[in-house]
Amino acid sequence: MPVPMYADSTSNIKQQSKAAEELRNIDVIICDEAPMAPRYCLELADRTCRDIMNNKLPFGGKIMLMGGDFRQLLPVLKNGTRSEMINLSIKFSKLWENFKIFSLSQNMRTLPEESEFAKYIQDVGNGTLNDNNDNLVIPQECLANRNDDIVEVIFKKLIDKRKYESLSKVAVLSARHIDVDNINDRVVQLLDKDTEKNGLKMVRKI
Repeated sequence: MPVPMYADSTSNIKQQSKAAEELRNIDVIICDEAPMAPRYCLELADRTCRDIMNNKLPFGGKIMLMGGDFRQLLPVLKNGTRSEMINLSIKFSKLWENFKIFSLSQNMRTLPEESEFAKYIQDVGNGTLNDNNDNLVIPQECLANRNDDIVEVIFKKLIDKRKYESLSKVAVLSARHIDVDNINDRVVQLLDKDTEKNGLKMVRKI
């Protein structure tokens, strides 16, 4: 498939090519994270399969199995408006009426004791926690003062109380590597100070 892709894009797969022969011999096409793909991708796959199979059936008669969550990231159109990006969704493709929807109702990634957190994540995805201005309302226990030092708040108390095992259960997520390195260095410095204070010696492998 070409990149970038448009409504009139065509596939590079030729009728007599090896790729075309492989497509003829398969029964099921599986597409994960499908909601992230623009509908042009779905429509191009449909045109290509019909052409290769030489029939008018959706996707040339192949079974198209798609997985994903529409509450996550949708297709992105650079400098596009909200309506333009929504229009890119596979739900707005004429092919969508050919699909049968199977909904998963049980979160298989969470433990029983994490049911409250799993429900919170689901509510975030459903938008039920948003205020009247459509802004996500964060629980008070998840908020910190803007002037607070995140390293001190999350790690220092555990280190001061020498709860080293508990350190493996907390983390700071960051989008930039430079911030991760800075936070890691500061936590190591806190550990160094603690071991020196208690007459211990820390050996770190580099």
